[in-house]
Amino acid sequence: MRNIIVCINPLDGIQSMIPPMLFRYRSCNELSLQALWDDKIWLSKGNVMNDDYDALLYFDKAKITAHVLQAINEFSRFTSGKVSWEELPQVVQRFFPREVLCQMRESVAHITAKDMETYLRHFEAFSQNAIKAYSPKISVLTQNTLKFACFSDTITSANMWGHYASSSTGFSIGYNFRGFPYVDSVGEGNSELPTRCELFPIIYQSRRYDATPYAEWLLICSLVNDYFKTFSSQGNILDAAKILPCPDMLAPIKIMIHKSTEWKSEHEWRLMGTFATPALLSEEHTFVKKKASAIYLGRKISPIYARLLLDIAREKRIKAAPRNCVFESQPPFYPTSAVPKMGNIAQPLPAQAGLRMRHTPRGYTKYSGGFKPWLVPKSLSECSCRLHVSLLL
Repeated sequence: MRNIIVCINPLDGIQSMIPPMLFRYRSCNELSLQALWDDKIWLSKGNVMNDDYDALLYFDKAKITAHVLQAINEFSRFTSGKVSWEELPQVVQRFFPREVLCQMRESVAHITAKDMETYLRHFEAFSQNAIKAYSPKISVLTQNTLKFACFSDTITSANMWGHYASSSTGFSIGYNFRGFPYVDSVGEGNSELPTRCELFPIIYQSRRYDATPYAEWLLICSLVNDYFKTFSSQGNILDAAKILPCPDMLAPIKIMIHKSTEWKSEHEWRLMGTFATPALLSEEHTFVKKKASAIYLGRKISPIYARLLLDIAREKRIKAAPRNCVFESQPPFYPTSAVPKMGNIAQPLPAQAGLRMRHTPRGYTKYSGGFKPWLVPKSLSECSCRLHVSLLL
C-alpha cells in the first residue's frame, strides 16, 4: 500500500477570508487613469503613507542592550570552559546555536585568557555604541523596504471617499482577489522579473506591535558579522543571517499589518510584495498586474473624468457604476451614538446611518477574526528577513 502525502496550501486559510470585492479609492489624475488602463496596481513603501507609523519597527532598546551584554559575558565563560552550551541561559541559546558558539570558540583559541578578557571588554563597549548607532536605522528598516498597496472592504465609507478620492470627486476601483495567482510581472524597468505577493487584512490595536526579538536578531547578526570580519584568525567572512535562527520569520509581515485603532474605520487590506532583485527593491514604486472588476464614480466627479472612466470601462469590459449608485438612500443625519471619532472628523459606519450597499461585501470583522499570520509561506517572510540583515551591513 502506497503512502499518500497530502499537500495543504497555507494560503487557503487567507483565501477563504478575502471579501468578494476589495476597493481602491483614487483621485482623478493622469497616473491613476494610466494605471487603470494598464491593469497595474502600484506598491509603495511605508515611508510615503499618510500614517507616520506605517510599517515602522518598534522595539525595546534597553532590553536588547541587556541581552547583548549578558551574551558577551556568557561567551567569556563558555570559551574558558567554565560552562557548557547546555548550561547557558536560554536567551543566549536562542540566538547562538551550539555549532555557532563552538565555531567562534575555535576561532579565538589562539588568544590568551588575558587578551580575551581585554577584547571582550572592548567588544562590550563597541556593542553598546553599535546599539545606539544601529537603533535609528533598524527602526525605519521595514518602513523603507516593505512595499504594499492598500484596499478597503467597503465602498460606502464617507471617510474613504473624502480622504482618498478627493472629497468624492474621484473614483474607486473594485478588485476580485479570490484565486489571484500572487505571482506576476512587476517593475518599472523590467516587466519580466517575477515577485510574490500576498494579501492580508489589517489588525487594529491600541498598542504598537512589539518587534523586539526581530530587532535583536538583526543587531546580533550585524555584531557577529563584524566580529568575524575583524577578529577571525583566518579572515573568514560569515553570513550570520544564514546560521543564527531568526526568532520570527513572519515579523516583517506582522509589522506591516498592524495599525492603530484610530484607522479602524478604513477596514483595510494590504497587498504585500517581496522582490528577488536589488533593482526592484531600489524602486520607490513597483507594480503588479491585475485587471479591475468594477469602477465606481464619486458623487462630485467632473463630467470629463466621468466620461473618461466610462470609456475605459467600456473598452476594457469592466463593470461601471454611475454616480450616486452606491447610496440608494440618503439619511437626514448621522446617528451620533454610533459615530467613531478621529480628530474633528465624524465617520459614519456603513451598516448604520441608513445606507444600503449595492454590492455588499461581507463585514470586516468576520474576515479578520480568523486571520492566522503563521500560515504565510516561509519563502515570502524569509526573503524579507535576510534582506533586512544585508541592508545593515
